[in-house]
Amino acid sequence: MGEDALARIYCAAEALAGVSVFHINTTAHGGGVAELLESLLPLMEELGIPHSWKIIPMDEASNLFDSHLVDLLQGMEHGDISEADQHVFLEKLRHTPGLQRADQNHADIYFIHDFQLAPLATLFPWMRPALWMCHVDTANPDPNGKAYIDQFLDAYNVCVFDTALSVFKTLPAERTHVITPTIDPFSETNRFLTPAKGLRMLAQCGIDTTRPSSHRFRGSATGKIPGR
Repeated sequence: MGEDALARIYCAAEALAGVSVFHINTTAHGGGVAELLESLLPLMEELGIPHSWKIIPMDEASNLFDSHLVDLLQGMEHGDISEADQHVFLEKLRHTPGLQRADQNHADIYFIHDFQLAPLATLFPWMRPALWMCHVDTANPDPNGKAYIDQFLDAYNVCVFDTALSVFKTLPAERTHVITPTIDPFSETNRFLTPAKGLRMLAQCGIDTTRPSSHRFRGSATGKIPGR
């Protein structure tokens, strides 16, 4: 990074020293948000910013609801979200263990990660001030998916999106911010992988690595795989 970059980070963090942050998301491992937090939280601690991390696990029914919602938000599906499905999901969030008492979850600021947790700051008014971190591509959302999320966003001081194209145009500019996610180059998922090892791993997953790759027949007049 260089000493100059490190110096700027420490300088920027001075004003935040002692400010307690409460992060909430849905997975401890495996998801993109979890990977970001696993890298971010040790850095926050080094910079003197105390933090807590609460995980709200999703059950099978909630996962189905979330899958439909994210497809709507990313414009991959179109349709509505039934009132019954919304009610069931919101009631589960409302009764999340460990979030019923404000005095047990005190912080100076709350970071709500994951699109499906957007209702939290509305369901728990003590969760203020709050920032909603969208983390999904909402550049071309289905209107029904966006409308569902929109009803909860007044509770947030700032809504953070991954790219400028994903920002909801209906939000006031002063309440939106863009933070492009970064990766941890030292994490297991970002380690260098040789082509030979990659092929071995694919073979272990049952993928036939001897089949021709697309570049071998791209532009073929018939579009058929050679030898077929």
